[in-house]
Amino acid sequence: MKLNKKIGIPVAIIIVVIAGVLIWYFGIRNVVGTKGLVYVEKVSEIIGGDKTGIQNRYAGVVEAQDTVKIAKASDKVVGEVFVTKGQEVKTGDQLFKYDTADLNTKLQQAQLELDKLNNDIADNTDQINTLNAQKATASAEEQADYNSQIQELNLEIKQSQYDKNSKQIEIDGLNESINNAVVVSTADGIVKSVGSPGSSDNLDSDQNSDVSDDAFVTILVSGNYRVKGLVSEQNVYTIEKDAKVIIRSRMDDKQTWEGTISNVDTQSNDENNNNNNDDDYYGSQSGDTSTKYPFYISLPSSEGLLLGQHVYIEMDQGQTSKKKEGLWLMSGYIVQEDESAYVWKADSGKKLVKQKVTLGDYDAELDEYEIKDGLKEDDYIAWPQPKYEEGLSTTTNVSEAGDFSEDITGDEGEYSDFGEGDWSSDSIKDLEGGDMGDKDVDSLEEPSKEGDENIDKESVQDDDTTAVGGEG
Repeated sequence: MKLNKKIGIPVAIIIVVIAGVLIWYFGIRNVVGTKGLVYVEKVSEIIGGDKTGIQNRYAGVVEAQDTVKIAKASDKVVGEVFVTKGQEVKTGDQLFKYDTADLNTKLQQAQLELDKLNNDIADNTDQINTLNAQKATASAEEQADYNSQIQELNLEIKQSQYDKNSKQIEIDGLNESINNAVVVSTADGIVKSVGSPGSSDNLDSDQNSDVSDDAFVTILVSGNYRVKGLVSEQNVYTIEKDAKVIIRSRMDDKQTWEGTISNVDTQSNDENNNNNNDDDYYGSQSGDTSTKYPFYISLPSSEGLLLGQHVYIEMDQGQTSKKKEGLWLMSGYIVQEDESAYVWKADSGKKLVKQKVTLGDYDAELDEYEIKDGLKEDDYIAWPQPKYEEGLSTTTNVSEAGDFSEDITGDEGEYSDFGEGDWSSDSIKDLEGGDMGDKDVDSLEEPSKEGDENIDKESVQDDDTTAVGGEG
């Protein structure tokens, strides 16, 4: 049984509308969504006055190139400390003093023992003199006994002389220790670490985080400075030995120093800085805890730097070079074809256009061209991409930008996001009512009278165009 004409027309229109919606959803929507907007930047911000805009900054601190580590005697106890951490010292300044109370006691005891030895020697000498006098008047039989006594006393004297010499050496050592109880600095610098009074051991890394080996006092030597930086495990491979860097003051970002990375120590990590995000690159938004590795920068000149000063470290990309006259643009922004050149620019209507430019000199070191004509600092331009075309809309919000780096069209310009189906105009017409298997729209109609068996397909297609237009 056939449907009447009044029912057939709405059914056909519904099919056409569904087809239009599918075309929009899988076709037009994908084209716009895939392309998005073209991201443009202001020329003045790209060329930047001092080129410090897009730079990873690492935190650093100025430290001495050399250090002096002063250990204490293992058999002594520190009685008094004269310096504190961070204090500036000169060569010869007193650092600490050993406790001499025990030394004085030992000295007194040794002196008594020495006096006893001297007395023993004197007594034995007197006895020998007495025995020699008695032996002179004794009989021949008695003289043998006297000789035996005198020989024994001489042996005792020799032993006492030996003990006396040993005791004297001990006393001299005690006197020297007492006289040298005060330990002085052997260099000019800043006290980096110092132990506490009463300590009988050298300071170790468990007692003070600034000391990595045994030393009671550590002094950073003045004069020869270097910069120590810290880099996280995620960024450590961006730091390379012999790379040129810029040291920038935190107080005045116009004050800079040049340096070279002399060492990247990936064999040891700075455990005490693992939770300090400021020791990673400046501006990091990561809150994750990570291992930090130290790297060191040698300075040809450290004039104006202070020991312990906190600074920023940047890779040297010419940001401190003297600014050239005119407008200089990175070559990557410029598209050169034959003998002409252009940049992708946003016009007054925020549409992408090809803007011809006249090139001047080329700076090979910075890979920049002088723009003689065609571009101004307040213009907005885009980094060239393969799928750019004039008329595309632009944005200065990077989150709104589309991806124009990959081919999103088919071989004949038709967008291929629809899958493997054929979405040509002929195929769409088939879907609209031409080819629906073995039946067409006519087969869905049941005319109310003879002569009304066919619907004007052209009228249906006109209605379809209106319907799709309404949806669009």
